[in-house]
Amino acid sequence: MNRRQSGVLLADVRIAKAGRENGSMTQPSGEADSASQARIEQIRALLDRNPDDTFPHYALAMELKSQGRLEAALESLDHCLTIDPKYGYAWYHKAAILKDVGRTDEAREVLHRGLEAATKAGQDQAANEIRDLLETL
Repeated sequence: MNRRQSGVLLADVRIAKAGRENGSMTQPSGEADSASQARIEQIRALLDRNPDDTFPHYALAMELKSQGRLEAALESLDHCLTIDPKYGYAWYHKAAILKDVGRTDEAREVLHRGLEAATKAGQDQAANEIRDLLETL
């Protein structure tokens, strides 16, 4: 590491420390990336132990989405929905990602399927959010 790199690193640490002290920042971006990757590894370990648990698939999708890995997030949501087709928020987030990448027709179809599933499952909050997203298309 050269002097400039170490100075930038030191500045990041100082900024992060000041931010943590006043509550405005939690960690430098390098730490955030590392923390995100650690969460992904923990979630994958949960999936190794219980691949039929929907929540780790959903959690993995949300973490991948936060990293901008949208195709991988969609795959995780598809796994979640294969296990439990009534998982309203999985439908919602799948549609939101599809909308974000410009696949509007697919998003609309996913929202209709998700609305039906969430309504039948009595997931009123998810159904309402699905309706709200549907209105934006």
